[in-house]
Amino acid sequence: MPVSNILCKGERIKQLCTFKYLISTITPYARCDIEIQKRIALSKDIFTKMKSIFTNRNIRLSTKINTMKAYIWSILLYGCECWTLTKDLERRLKQQKCCISEELREYHGLKGIQAKK
Repeated sequence: MPVSNILCKGERIKQLCTFKYLISTITPYARCDIEIQKRIALSKDIFTKMKSIFTNRNIRLSTKINTMKAYIWSILLYGCECWTLTKDLERRLKQQKCCISEELREYHGLKGIQAKK
């Protein structure tokens, strides 16, 4: 861990490798790996918790898609405006988004049918 040269009232301020600010994890050198891994895990967790909604045949597909966009994708992509993405991180985010969409299509017997762009 780097040593800080900043003093406050004669005491050296401890420098952290990572810290949480609001909901985001801040790391040195603008690395987003930890934050993106956390977002992917959170979106998987929420999707699993909401599985009863997505598998319910009495709820329209359009409602499920809107729910997925409002809850799952917003959790996955929260703070993405300031992420510095590598090709690998971009691929992992796209893969997660596709996996969630594919599961929803599978629940409705639409597996193999591509969504409109």
